[in-house]
Amino acid sequence: MQKSYWQKQRPQWEAAQLNEDQETDIAIVGGGLTGLLCAWLLKDSGRHVTVVEKRRFLENNSVRNTGKVSALHGAFYHTLPSELAQSVFEINRRAVDQYEQLIQAADIQCGWQRTSAVLAAQSEEGTAILKQEKAALNAIGAQLANPPAWDLPFKQQDEVVLAQQALLDPWLFQKGLLEALQDKVTLYEESPIIEIQDHCLISDGSYVLRFQDLILTTQFPAFDRLQLYAARFHYQREAVAAFRCDPALNGLLLNTVDPNEALSLRFAQKENEPALLLAGPAIGIHHYPKDPYAQLLQTAKMLNVHQPLACWTAQDLIPRHHLPFIGQIQDHFWVAAGYSKWGYTWAMAAAEMISTQLQDAAYVIPDYLRARRKGDLFSLYTLGNAGTLTEAFFKDRFSVSPDGEPLRTGSIVRLRGRRYGVVIPEQGLQFMVDLTCPHMGCPLHYNPADQTWDCPCHGSRFTLDGRSLYSPSNVSLQHYPGINSLHPNLK
Repeated sequence: MQKSYWQKQRPQWEAAQLNEDQETDIAIVGGGLTGLLCAWLLKDSGRHVTVVEKRRFLENNSVRNTGKVSALHGAFYHTLPSELAQSVFEINRRAVDQYEQLIQAADIQCGWQRTSAVLAAQSEEGTAILKQEKAALNAIGAQLANPPAWDLPFKQQDEVVLAQQALLDPWLFQKGLLEALQDKVTLYEESPIIEIQDHCLISDGSYVLRFQDLILTTQFPAFDRLQLYAARFHYQREAVAAFRCDPALNGLLLNTVDPNEALSLRFAQKENEPALLLAGPAIGIHHYPKDPYAQLLQTAKMLNVHQPLACWTAQDLIPRHHLPFIGQIQDHFWVAAGYSKWGYTWAMAAAEMISTQLQDAAYVIPDYLRARRKGDLFSLYTLGNAGTLTEAFFKDRFSVSPDGEPLRTGSIVRLRGRRYGVVIPEQGLQFMVDLTCPHMGCPLHYNPADQTWDCPCHGSRFTLDGRSLYSPSNVSLQHYPGINSLHPNLK
């Protein structure tokens, strides 16, 4: 998989593996943004905290975003009732301030920069949406500001501006957070958890981590205890690219709201080299294009930026109404998922809510965020998701590469009644991996842009050699003649 702009030319973080049975008071599964923030807020609780990451720290989805810390990423508030919109706005606005407090307390050098967040529209349809959003923000008392004087090569028909938002370097922030945590909590990496049984986490090496309380912060809550999250979310993926740019764009944080053409732009600086990060528009994983970067690079030409420094993809989990699921799904078991591209502010909010409730049982998480809420379970959104998932489950289940076509990496063949993906490395022997997703049995596709095997149902992704990259599957793919057995992770 392609490295992000933030990851390129930067060293790995080193942590131990879970290689023997252990005990802890609070286990956190998922070493991304939410997991580390939970650990930070619980480090002084007087209880032993352990964070377990499936991959390497600083390799997960949390360092593949654009690093925008804002309560205004898109036209969202006008879709909510006014009272709910005000509550959501205050939670996200407060989260921006909480990042600044954390960064100062831990002395993290991550390029933290306060700036204005801008929503812009270039079309009549976008302008109509923006008018509704501006009215909603005014109704809840948001203090809107004047547009900054950025010299962009395209004109906006209308803008909405919220001051005192922020930018940071995701890699440096999480590296600094890991350094601040390493002597206060236990950190394990490259330790996939494949099962939860009776207050025990079981790793793929069959080691056991016993716990009293569990916080699951993987992007998709694989162990969902009959909450049926598989039908209550859908995945979107965005292509992202970084380009050298004019330093005059310093502080740029802009999102366009034009339907089917929404873009995200931000100024970044790494090793004193100014860059423009361009992302979007969102792409559904069910009909993912062979070249997700083509449209993005075409847009870049219109912005007079060329020769990308890095191209990569980011993946987001979208629930109904774009409101995440946060809280307990059973006694001693908390989850947080579904941030809908507002990862930074919702991650901070989720970490604060969960860590507070874990220490004070009387604390109540807002009903509209509760992890066990049922209002959307039989909604048209969920039923539509179920239909899309059914199509993805059966589509291409029997498709293989045409007969007579030369085998290459990404070719799909059928052997003993199962689909296998061919991998032909530059060095070493060619091999094949079983293309049945271990999560729920969906047929995997080859993604030539990122060189991964992707699940079109629930977003699991695997390296060419079959290692699990993203949940909900925590199990790697079997090599031929092995057969993937479905993992019983929906309990």
